[in-house]
Amino acid sequence: MKTTLAVLLTGTLIVAGCGSLRESRLNPGNWFGNSTETPVASTKPKEEINPLLPVQKRDEGIFAKRPEEDRSTLINTISALRVEPTSTGAIVSVEGLSNRQGAYDIELRPVKDAPADVLEFELRADHPTTDAQASTSQNPPIRAALSLSTQDLNGIKLIRVVGAENVRETRRR
Repeated sequence: MKTTLAVLLTGTLIVAGCGSLRESRLNPGNWFGNSTETPVASTKPKEEINPLLPVQKRDEGIFAKRPEEDRSTLINTISALRVEPTSTGAIVSVEGLSNRQGAYDIELRPVKDAPADVLEFELRADHPTTDAQASTSQNPPIRAALSLSTQDLNGIKLIRVVGAENVRETRRR
């Protein structure tokens, strides 16, 4: 019992002595002081910059890469369109069949000139440049999905997906 009491008393004294270590230079937490605010020396004239808008790139000279041309094509048939609600908006998932095999880089691309209350997308994909076999009904369907926020869906009454041969759409209930 005496050894237990002696160990407990010694441990208490050691821990109590750590209070002075808290303010000493041995504590790594004291190596840096509190942060303060300092003004930034500006070398450029101040201009209005909106951080939410992308920066417009200017012509970068003769060695700049030219943008690649869009070689994607519309998927032949849109076979299914589903809108699954989520806590932050909705997920639009689309299924389609291509008229050629080997489709890649599948994308739901928004149509720019759609009415304000309609979200219209094109289901597009790139295909290999070599001659691919024609698509058959045994080919797996092409799937794409897109997440939309509640802000994207405000005022939207219709979601439409365009293919080469058909259009599928769903209305808000």
